[in-house]
Amino acid sequence: MKVGTDGVLLGAWADVSGAESILDVGTGTGLIALMMAQRMAGKITALEIEKEAWLQARENIRKSPWHDRIIPLHSSFQDYCDKYRLAYDMIITNPPYFNHSLASPDKERTLARHSHTLSHEELLEGTLRLLKPHGKLNLILPYEQGKRFLAMAGQRGLHCSRHTTVYPRAHKEPARILMELGYTNEPAREDILVIEKDQRHRFTDEYKALTRDFYLNL
Repeated sequence: MKVGTDGVLLGAWADVSGAESILDVGTGTGLIALMMAQRMAGKITALEIEKEAWLQARENIRKSPWHDRIIPLHSSFQDYCDKYRLAYDMIITNPPYFNHSLASPDKERTLARHSHTLSHEELLEGTLRLLKPHGKLNLILPYEQGKRFLAMAGQRGLHCSRHTTVYPRAHKEPARILMELGYTNEPAREDILVIEKDQRHRFTDEYKALTRDFYLNL
């Protein structure tokens, strides 16, 4: 099962308190859905558009202790939004973000990373259909795209209640933003997270504290 840093960060960072129903958009191999099931007692719907990834997610979920609480669906977010409304306490996604890069010759990788399969506008519009009034959208994006996404969300009535700027190392430029958005317009709680110390795989205490429940070697 492929485990990416972005997915682990988001799955560990998202606040699941009070969430009884979660939609994982673009579940890939099921990582975030499984992390959500490990952290809360409710139901999770895991959407995946790419068939091979969905088959892998379905198998990973079937073998997990939480298989009775996760529903893996082979569907695009857009099609799913046409069928349902106001269904979820939380929507969580590690969304496509390569808006202008060249498409990979690997079809699966292209579908997973290029936002022509799910634009940020479509993600926001679908969130407005599916998120309950008290619900939260949680996602991770590259730093610059994340700032643009926050502005776009604010124009549609979704406001940031919490965000964490992620640095690969203390002396590097910020790489990602973790974001929680909802309908309440209040000052956002802001903090930072540095992943590594002075060399690769030498993780900071903060990163270890956040993710240790999901790694065997931390």
